[in-house]
Amino acid sequence: MLKGKMEVLDDENTKKKIWKDEYSVYYKGGMNGGDFIIIKFTAETGRYYSDFSSEDFQAG
Repeated sequence: MLKGKMEVLDDENTKKKIWKDEYSVYYKGGMNGGDFIIIKFTAETGRYYSDFSSEDFQAG
């Protein structure tokens, strides 16, 4: 499990870096058609399970 912050990146330069022509199958309006956005996740803390117990950690 991860906890952190989500950020919407909708500037054209970022979209151009990510966009592939194959995506037009899923995004009929294209890169700027309205429903294509980039969501950036930055983890701050997390928890994982190992040997029947859980462990917390700080990202960084």
